[in-house]
Amino acid sequence: MFRRPQRTLRIAAHAFTLCAFAAVALVNCPSSAATLPVADWEQPRATPRTDTGDYSPYVDPRFTSSKTLSATTTWLKSALERYGDVPIGPNDPEFAYRLHDVRFAGCTMQWVERRSIDQDRTIQEDAYTLGLRDVGREPGNLQVQSGRLTVSLGGSSQVRFVERIQHRDGGVVTSSSATSRSDTSFALALQRKDDIARRIGTALIHASRLCSAGQH
Repeated sequence: MFRRPQRTLRIAAHAFTLCAFAAVALVNCPSSAATLPVADWEQPRATPRTDTGDYSPYVDPRFTSSKTLSATTTWLKSALERYGDVPIGPNDPEFAYRLHDVRFAGCTMQWVERRSIDQDRTIQEDAYTLGLRDVGREPGNLQVQSGRLTVSLGGSSQVRFVERIQHRDGGVVTSSSATSRSDTSFALALQRKDDIARRIGTALIHASRLCSAGQH
């Protein structure tokens, strides 16, 4: 039969006694929620190394924040348009990306991702519309990859977007097409600096919580 070590029992009994005393003295006893970290996605920080034992590619949804929806979406717009300008480089020699026209109307988010291919010979623009409350808030829903944040939506929710493709020759548009699509996830191409993908992911989770709680 398994027996719990006496030291563990003494610690548990001591903690119970302290909490009982706190209740009598009208003092709040610390709860598990009090141990959650307070997230501050507005502060730049170094991108964590991936070769450490505690590294996780997923955005941790276990945090608290008192930031309002307005403050959160204002920061998101600024961060997405700043860090979403990704030129051609050694990590991606074929594509250049730019996020622009980021807009928020209450709990609705809209943005356009422009992808330049083959030195502007082909331009693809995807115009997205997302309900912020649909952003997944479970562990593993938001994944940080190299220069990218992948966001999975909760339940059967979908993000809607219009895909526009133009082919050019000497700056002249030779053909174009537009197709309406939807998906259960989307990816944001971002610069590889300041741990920005994880910070944006944390802000999106917070906005999703606020919108699910009825804030607009």
